[in-house]
Amino acid sequence: MITIQELAAIPLFDRLSDQQLTDLLESGEEVAFAVGDELFHEGAPSDSWFVLLEGRNHIILQHEPAWPRFAA
Repeated sequence: MITIQELAAIPLFDRLSDQQLTDLLESGEEVAFAVGDELFHEGAPSDSWFVLLEGRNHIILQHEPAWPRFAA
C-alpha cells in the first residue's frame, strides 16, 4: 500500500497537508489491473477516479472531440 510520503511525492498531491493525505488514503483503495483491463469507457458516467502509481496506460478516443484534448 502506498504511504503518505509516497503520495506526497506525486506533484498532484504535493501541497496537501498530512491530514489531507491521510484522508485521501483512507477514502480510496489501491487496485491492481492486468494488461488489457478496461478501466472506463468514453462518455460513460463516472463514480470514481484513478491515480496511476506505476506502469502505463493507453487512452483511446472513440470519437473525434469537438474541442482540443490532451491525453498522455
